[in-house]
Parts: sequence; structure tokens; C-alpha cells
Amino acid sequence: KVRNDGSGTWKVVWSTSKVPKLAPQVIPVNYLRWDVINRGAEDDWGVQNVDSPQVRIVSMNALQRPDRVVILGEIVNEDTVPAYVNVNAALLAPDGSPVAQETSFDKISHTLLPKQVSPYRIDFPGMKLQQIKSVRMDAKAMLVPATADPVIAVTQQRMETDALGKKVLRGELLNQSGQIVNIPHVVASYYDANGKVIWVSDGYLDQELLPQIPVAFAVDLPDDVAGKVQTYHVVVNYYQKNNS
Repeated sequence: KVRNDGSGTWKVVWSTSKVPKLAPQVIPVNYLRWDVINRGAEDDWGVQNVDSPQVRIVSMNALQRPDRVVILGEIVNEDTVPAYVNVNAALLAPDGSPVAQETSFDKISHTLLPKQVSPYRIDFPGMKLQQIKSVRMDAKAMLVPATADPVIAVTQQRMETDALGKKVLRGELLNQSGQIVNIPHVVASYYDANGKVIWVSDGYLDQELLPQIPVAFAVDLPDDVAGKVQTYHVVVNYYQKNNS
């Protein structure tokens, strides 16, 4: 908000969030961790000289939205090692030639521990389904070091209508570890009565997650999709200094 200081000058008053002061706590760290050893000094991030982890796209759904074609679904890490994954899609014309190619970018949980599942969404702005005969999907995976810590719990999930009349999924994130999570990223998948993924939405929080302090989040979804939602699932990506 803005405030007049009485001299005719208007100044912006920035809102600040009050963080409760908690007593010191001892939080045991006993989560699984995977390290990668015997890497060469010239190796890039990710391990390229070993077999890629086995990942599989378990579902794919093509939707026509007013201004785009959307490809969404889920991918699973079927291996016993962690994987950094990305999903690519190509829209093919009737003659088999690619019309457009896109990637899931940040609408996915990139780092998957063994047996973990992530939703994904790929947008093709300006495209129409009637232009497309088929879709070619491609899942890429690299072996990376990973850990199950920090654990971020998702609580108080509920569907609501916000002040602008839009449907949103709200909830709270609770950082159950002793580390500070700098950039929390929420990815939500929505399912119909048959268990089919009908939408994926995401959003970044504008504040860090301190240990043991809940922080509210909200991600929106189209009104016409909200009426079909029976269940939903939220995963949380996190980015930290010198780690992601």
C-alpha cells in the first residue's frame, strides 16, 4: 500500500511477514541419501557415462484449451537409483512431420527418488488438436545424487473460490527438516472420477520455508476443470543454495 507522509509525498509501505521465534530444536536426520562417486573432474552435472535410470510415462492426456493444446500425465522412476527427469512432446501432422515440440520445463518434479511418481504438463500455445494426428512422447533421465531430506509435508488441502471468483487449491507446507528451503515450488495434479489426470498446475512461493513453520500456498485451475475434480495430489520441489 501507499501512504502520504503529510508533506504531499507518497511512499510505498511494504508489507512484512512476522516469523515466530521458536526455541532451539534438535531434529534427527535419518532419511535415505544417494551419492554418486567416481565421477571425472571434467563431467558435467548429472552422470552421463552410465546407464540412464529406468523411467516410464504411465499416462498421457491431450486437451484442447481455448488458446493452446495441453499434454499432461504422470511419469514414474522405476529404478533403484534417483533420476533427474524431463518429459518432451512433439505434435505430429497427418504426414508424420513434427508441427511443434515443447518440454515440461518446470511443470514437473524433476528429481524422482526410486518408485516416485510426478505429474507433468506441456503447453503448446496457439495449437489446435484438429491440426494433429498423433503425439510423440520422450522421457529423458539422468543419474544424480539425491536425498529424501528435507521432507516437506502438505496439509490443510482444500478447493476454494478466491476473491476474484477463480477456483484455487489451497493448503499449507510444513518443512519437517532442520534446513531452510529457499524456493518452494508446488506442483498439483487433479484427477477425475476414473483416476485420470485432467489438469496440472504449479506455483512458486514468495518466501522461504523455515523449519517447523507452516506456510500457506495457493495454485489456481480452470473453472471448467474444477467441476470435474474428484481428488488431487500435491508434490513440492525445492531449490537451495548450491543444491536443488
